[in-house]
Amino acid sequence: MTNKKSARIEEVGDPEGFLNAVGPFITGTYLDSDDVLSMTSATREDGLTYYYYDCYATYGLKGPHTLTACAVKGELALLFCLAATDKQWAASEKTLRQVVTTFRA
Repeated sequence: MTNKKSARIEEVGDPEGFLNAVGPFITGTYLDSDDVLSMTSATREDGLTYYYYDCYATYGLKGPHTLTACAVKGELALLFCLAATDKQWAASEKTLRQVVTTFRA
């Protein structure tokens, strides 16, 4: 994603640019920009900035609803992805949203 050692996620790209690079890893196939419901960033207590994505991709291999937290630490780009079917999402949306925010690199 970059040739710089120990780059911060902001140096790799803004939330939109980073998503363009990792989108296929989130859905298991391609990710259309229309499938992105929201994207945010936050700096956490560990000093790292995390990018968060909420997507609905009907063709997603693990389920159409995906929540993803991304961080860069050292030379690694780390993705934490949660996927759910429509039925799972209806029953557990609040819990899934809480879980994704607990990810730390």
